[in-house]
Amino acid sequence: MRTGCQWRLLPHDFPAWQTVYYDYTKWQREGTWDRLWATLDAAVRQQAGRQAQPSAAILDAQTVKTTVSAAAVAASAAGTGEKKIMGRKRHLLVDTLGLPIALSVLPANVPERVVAWDLLEWAKANLPRLQVVWVDQGYTGELETQAEAAIGCRVEVVRRPAVSAAAAAGGPGGTATMGGGTEFWVVESISSFEQRLRVLGGE
Repeated sequence: MRTGCQWRLLPHDFPAWQTVYYDYTKWQREGTWDRLWATLDAAVRQQAGRQAQPSAAILDAQTVKTTVSAAAVAASAAGTGEKKIMGRKRHLLVDTLGLPIALSVLPANVPERVVAWDLLEWAKANLPRLQVVWVDQGYTGELETQAEAAIGCRVEVVRRPAVSAAAAAGGPGGTATMGGGTEFWVVESISSFEQRLRVLGGE
């Protein structure tokens, strides 16, 4: 995982990389990986005392730099807002335990709210219990006002509280919280973990 696990660099105790690649892609086409992931997610949730399927989720995006030439990715910098980072943007949807539900990786100039429609439509189709998704202010607009009528899933934008003078000076500060006490840092902690892995920290 830390090196990207290139096919030709599989550990020696695996079969030939061509065999592993064939089986992997076959299971991917057949949906085996999706079914396995869903089964494991349900088991973890039930072990934690939750329903097998979530009724609430959190969506966030993270931009990562790319090592591709500037000419190839210059256009992708235009949509990153104030950050002006050339690269790709990962859109991650997780449940309130931090278990991934869906992931999309696209050029950084694709607006969050555009990608969110596809992710939420897929999630609602596969998770009928899903009722609400919390997002940050990058997803404001039609998604917030029309999602419930369009796909039967409510989208609530979390507006972070202003940082107090005490917090700015290093003291305790507020955390953006949502219904039921769920905190938005659940998805941000997952993104932070991904960023620490060399293969996911850039492109």
